[in-house]
Amino acid sequence: MAKPKVSGSAEYVPESTQPTTMEEMVAWVEREHRKIQQAISAGKAQRIEFLTDEPEKRFDGLMVGADGLNWNPGQGKGVYVWFDTAWKFMGGGTGDPPPDVDPPPDPDPDPNPPTDVPIVRADFETSPTENGLFSLQAANPDRATIISGGREGSNCVRLRTSGSDTNLNNSGQMERCDLQLSQFNSDGYEGRENWYAHSVMFGSDWQSPIGPNPEGIWEVYNFCGFHHTGSTATGNFRVQINSWAPFPRPAVGPVMTMIGYGGGPPGAGRHETNLLANQPPQKNLWYDFVYHIKWSADPLIGFIEAWLHVEGEAAYTKVYDYEGGTLYTGMGCYWKLANYHVSNGQPSSVMHDRFRRGKSGDSVRIPAYALLP
Repeated sequence: MAKPKVSGSAEYVPESTQPTTMEEMVAWVEREHRKIQQAISAGKAQRIEFLTDEPEKRFDGLMVGADGLNWNPGQGKGVYVWFDTAWKFMGGGTGDPPPDVDPPPDPDPDPNPPTDVPIVRADFETSPTENGLFSLQAANPDRATIISGGREGSNCVRLRTSGSDTNLNNSGQMERCDLQLSQFNSDGYEGRENWYAHSVMFGSDWQSPIGPNPEGIWEVYNFCGFHHTGSTATGNFRVQINSWAPFPRPAVGPVMTMIGYGGGPPGAGRHETNLLANQPPQKNLWYDFVYHIKWSADPLIGFIEAWLHVEGEAAYTKVYDYEGGTLYTGMGCYWKLANYHVSNGQPSSVMHDRFRRGKSGDSVRIPAYALLP
C-alpha cells in the first residue's frame, strides 16, 4: 500500500483535533480548505499528491488524492477524506462516477463495415431488447420490462434497479440496468456521421441524485450515452443528472448535463453543458433528444450538435454545438440506454422509447416537432 506524500511549504499545518461526528467533520474540512486557500494566496501551498494505491495507515481526517483509475474509492478521480471507517469524496478531479469499465463489446459482424450501415429503429412494443437488437446488462432479466404509455406507440421499455443491483459489469457500488447496442448498429467508427434520437422518462419511483448522501458521496445518475470500445475510462458522450459539491462546480444540482470526451487518449478533451436552465428534471414527463454527430479522434473533424424537446413544448431546441474530438485515439463507440447510478438502497425506474439512427434530422426526430436552428 502507498504512503501519502505531501510536498510544498510547511506553512500549512492541519488541525490536530480529531472530528468525532459528521457535523464536526464538515466544519473541520471547511476550516482546512480556508487554511489551504490562505497558504496558496501566500505562495506557500500544500500539494496533495494523487495516489495510485490506498494509504496503508488511515485515521479520521486524513485527506488524500485518488487517481480514480488504479485506486478509486468510489467517485473517480478527486480528493477524499477518511472518516468513520470510509473514504468521503470532497471534490476535485472530475467528480465523475467511477469509470464505466464495461468489457469491450462482442466483435462486430464485419470489422470493416460497409459504407451504408442499415438504419436502426427501436420502438420497444413487445421486447425489452427489441428482439435481440440490444443486449441487457442487469442483475436479472425482469429488471427490463415492456410497459404501456410509449412515446409514440403503445409501449416503452422500463429499466429498473432494485436498490442493490451493484457490482454488475464492473459497476462497483454503482447500480446498473442497461441496454447496449453494438458498435456496428451504432455506426460508431472513425469518420462516420450520423443522426440519433431517443426519448426518456423518469418514473414515479425514480430516485433523484442527492449530495452529499449519508455516505458523503455527491451522486450522479447516467441514463444514456456512447461508450468507447476500450477496456476502461469514461465514455465518449453521455447525458446524466448531477448533484455536485460546491467545488469544482457551483451547487446547482440536481441538473441534467451533457458530458463528452475525445480527441486523444482516454479521458482527454472533456466538454460539457447543463440543460433545462439548471432546473431539475421532472418525473412522468418525456424528454426527446436528437444528436447529429461526426465520430473522430481528430479535433478538427469531430462535432456534436444536440437538440432537446420537452413534452408539451412546440419544437426541439438546440442545446449543444460542439466542435472537437468525439472518439479516443484508436477506438470506436457504441450506444447505451441506461439506468446507471450511485446506489441508495431504493428501487428506481427510467423509461426509454423510440431510439433512432439515421442520416438526417428528419429521419429521426418526432415528425410533429421541428428542429430549431
